Amino acid sequence: MKKILGMLAVLVILLAGCNGTTSSSDVVTELTEPVEIEFWHAMNGINEETLNTIIENYNSSQDIVTVKAINQGAYKDLDTKIQSAGQAGQLPTLAQGYPNSIYEYIQNDWVTDLAPYAEVNAFDLDIDNFIQTYVDEVTGENGELHAIPFNKSTELLFYNEDMLKEAGVEVPTTVDELFTASEKLYEKTGKPGLGFDSLNNLYATLAYNSGITSWETDGEFNLNDEKIIGNVTRFQEAIKSGSMRTAGEDVYMSGPFANQDVAMFIGSSAGTGYVKSGVDGKFNWSVAEYPTESVIQQGTSIAVFNTATAEEQAAAVDFLQFLTNDESMNIWTQATGYLPATTSALESAEYQKFMEGDASATAAANQVDNMQLLVPVFGGSQEIYSVNVTDTMKSILEGGEDVKAALDDLNQEANDIYARNN
Repeated sequence: MKKILGMLAVLVILLAGCNGTTSSSDVVTELTEPVEIEFWHAMNGINEETLNTIIENYNSSQDIVTVKAINQGAYKDLDTKIQSAGQAGQLPTLAQGYPNSIYEYIQNDWVTDLAPYAEVNAFDLDIDNFIQTYVDEVTGENGELHAIPFNKSTELLFYNEDMLKEAGVEVPTTVDELFTASEKLYEKTGKPGLGFDSLNNLYATLAYNSGITSWETDGEFNLNDEKIIGNVTRFQEAIKSGSMRTAGEDVYMSGPFANQDVAMFIGSSAGTGYVKSGVDGKFNWSVAEYPTESVIQQGTSIAVFNTATAEEQAAAVDFLQFLTNDESMNIWTQATGYLPATTSALESAEYQKFMEGDASATAAANQVDNMQLLVPVFGGSQEIYSVNVTDTMKSILEGGEDVKAALDDLNQEANDIYARNN
């Protein structure tokens, strides 16, 4: 990476604010004095180790900016701490956030618009190099760039090759085949054929592929649409029969999968490392694409907060450019199972070679064009999705609650939350 040297240059640019008004912003494009920036994240295990490696690479690559990374626990903990820090006026320089979280930060007027940096190519930030669907979810109505895409993933179908072969089952490529395979595996093994990591993701995927691409119209929700009721009922019946299961107290399906208590499961591509370490050569396994037309686009982007000084914000942009360059992206993705955030990293010779020996990376890359932001973003959407949808799906799939009644209640809860927040 280039040294961040030279005279301090300040470029004044007119840009559209979050509320559609126009204001001026001082954009620092070069740094001469040492600056330390604080980066809050929710990466743990191998993800944190890899992130720290890249940060160490950045800090040692130049002598102006120092990035101090602070692990804030799980994503929920990170979001709670940012909310508290924002109210206290003590935000870090930058932090990870899901679209729903970043939406709330924008509403509080905490987020720096990064579009001016991209417009002048400050610190070599080339936003056109990022995969477009990732950029779309952090772009405002007036062209504001609210964050930089980072750890992106999707859901995939993990399967035990040995169990499928012994049961005479082909890898499912459609939802109908998924049910048929699960039933046959259960008959042959006495164990569930399929499990799920995330129940709210399952709901969102079922809804979108049922044609429900918008959860609400003018504040009126349709989370209890008849098509969704029918699809959720089908999964409830499969779980009752024993051919499918939820993660339940296991939290994630990688453990039951490694113990061969389930033949297949749907989970995040970012969980591949946990599967590898859990299986550890005990059996042959592989990964296939999620057997639906549209798949979830998930993972966080990184927002820079406007409470930081102009120099700190500029330092953050320079760090984000380094974090997402091809070399860093290859280190990150190959160790963690996340997808490259940029086209150049995805198409790089190194990543293409990596894909040849990694079925998870190949399946995830093949799904990039089918990824959708399945969870709408609006005031209260995080509460609805993370709490209400999750609890409702647990009550249906784990508690056996009547599907229509539960989804009717969910729909009313969503209407109430929306009314309070919009």
